[in-house]
Amino acid sequence: MSSLLIIMLMIIMFSTGILTLIVAPFFIYAIVYKSSHLMSTYRTLMIAYIPFSALTTISISTTVPLYDRKACRFFFHGFVPFQDGVLSSVLAIIIFINDFVTTDILLIILINRYHTVSKHIVSHRRSVYYTFYVLIAITNIIESLTMLLLLSYSLYPTHIAVKFTFLEDIFLPITGIYQITRITAFITIVYLNLKFGIKYASTSSANVVRLHKMLTKTVVANVLTTMFFTRLPMLAIVAAISSNSFDLINLAINGGICFMNCAFLSDMLITLYFVAPYRRFVKSLWRRRTGTVVLVPMISTSHLK
Repeated sequence: MSSLLIIMLMIIMFSTGILTLIVAPFFIYAIVYKSSHLMSTYRTLMIAYIPFSALTTISISTTVPLYDRKACRFFFHGFVPFQDGVLSSVLAIIIFINDFVTTDILLIILINRYHTVSKHIVSHRRSVYYTFYVLIAITNIIESLTMLLLLSYSLYPTHIAVKFTFLEDIFLPITGIYQITRITAFITIVYLNLKFGIKYASTSSANVVRLHKMLTKTVVANVLTTMFFTRLPMLAIVAAISSNSFDLINLAINGGICFMNCAFLSDMLITLYFVAPYRRFVKSLWRRRTGTVVLVPMISTSHLK
């Protein structure tokens, strides 16, 4: 790759890391202190979501991995001069497993939203939802372990590594099943949440319906953003590899890494915008920062008698 392209990619990754570092404290504060009591479960799940998303951005922004197809390896341009090898596998494991976890947390938030708002209207046993949570956890662990072993077994001693070569045969079926179940689950639970907002709005309080629509819209936006910044680059990388073009492969992999690095930042900005209490918090900070004063007309009490 040219030196100019390397510098541009480094600037993009460093800038994303800095912006994430700036926004994250306000995002965490809003989640912890500006969530209403009706959002307690949402707040807990978002707190669980933050470390996994943040770790991906931290890992990419501090190491700045750039791939060179001609050399068939990553070069690291971050704060510490790492060498390719173990670090490439560690980074790939962090990115993929964190992606699995954050995607499933968003799915759990949508399931929990439907359970919370429909439990007094639609008769579903609580055990049904717990069964879904357990299945999500088990399939996530299977997919994560498969990915972990697939990306790391080549680093093991040869007599141990040969015992894990079967992973290359089972990886695609397992991943395919995992992705199909997640896509199906997302489509189903989004449909149920939207259906509830329309069908049962008259039987629930206005505050509950408003909160449900707001959080559902937020999580759906998070899911779409996550797919854009993580799944789309994966498709682009597969397409580039099939083309056998060195330039396209370099562009797809390095552009994909830049996209993945933006996922957490975009999720934070979307959440701060769509969730009303968080948006009010940000607006109040902005008014305080710019020194905006809101004038309220005073009415004499004599006119109220």
